Amino acid sequence: MARRYGVPEQSHWMAYAACEAVERDLVPKTLGATYLTGLMQAILGDAFYRFRRQSTPIACRSEALTRVLLLARRLPNLLSADLLARVRAHAAENLTLQLDWYKDGQFRQGDGATRVQIDYIQHNAMAFLHWAGLEG
Repeated sequence: MARRYGVPEQSHWMAYAACEAVERDLVPKTLGATYLTGLMQAILGDAFYRFRRQSTPIACRSEALTRVLLLARRLPNLLSADLLARVRAHAAENLTLQLDWYKDGQFRQGDGATRVQIDYIQHNAMAFLHWAGLEG
């Protein structure tokens, strides 16, 4: 985390890893907060991934955003309220976009594509599952 691994790539896998490390006290909370702030700012600051109009790039970022929101619910003073408000709004926008590729009970690859495969379903489903956890 100190090396910002995965931040330039906007890695949802690193969001999961960092959140778990913070929750389990495997890293100092200050390091986790700094890392997650940087990762969230990377996603919020460069939404070019949305212009690809494909479900998985958006869903992966939604997973990261919503996983961090779940962490913030458990550790309410870890991240700034302003950042969390921006993360929540961005996640809500992403989830709305993701529905563009939901047809007949499946998430499709993207605009003009009928292809369905497990990663499209998996990443979209996890993002919506996290969101449901926040709302419920």
